Amino acid sequence: MLGASACTGDDDDAPSGEEASPEASAAPLATRVSVGQVAGELSPQRRAQAKQAVADVVDGWIDAAYVGGEWPREGFAAYTDALRDFTPDARRRAARDRGLLTNVAIGDRVESVRASRRVLQIDVLGAGGKPVGATARIGLRFRTDGEVRRVDVVSGRLMLTPTKKGWKVFGYDVSRSTIAPGKAGKGKAGKQGEQGRTGERR
Repeated sequence: MLGASACTGDDDDAPSGEEASPEASAAPLATRVSVGQVAGELSPQRRAQAKQAVADVVDGWIDAAYVGGEWPREGFAAYTDALRDFTPDARRRAARDRGLLTNVAIGDRVESVRASRRVLQIDVLGAGGKPVGATARIGLRFRTDGEVRRVDVVSGRLMLTPTKKGWKVFGYDVSRSTIAPGKAGKGKAGKQGEQGRTGERR
């Protein structure tokens, strides 16, 4: 989305930063948000507004899809809030990729979920002094307990655009992998997972 003419934004930690320890606090882990590249002219105020708006959309997806709410959770209908800020086309594609973009495949066998890493770097595209697009680069790591006990890593990017109804996700390029898969701790530790999926506006 963003071309060569870009400048560095906020000095917050980028997605490559250190992971937070699950034992450090019993409170839910907050997302560390930073601005990466900014292409085009944007005032500090416009940049901050775009950062907050995009972060709210991405956090809403992460919470509703992976780490928030009550568990166990059965059926895709329990994850509808995860896609509320997707455009209609992106929502239809995401529904087909629901095993990747939500916990629907394991949610009925999960008793609790705890995130150990939530980082978000936002690249913003400006035109005419206004933000006209953004790429949200995510890094999420969480542990599930219950019948399904494992650690999942979700990474990739969401592409967003501002609309009259707020910022919306119109495309995604996300991958998910599993570390130490198994039920109730059984099974050989290893790394596996679903391949990445890309959904783009057509």
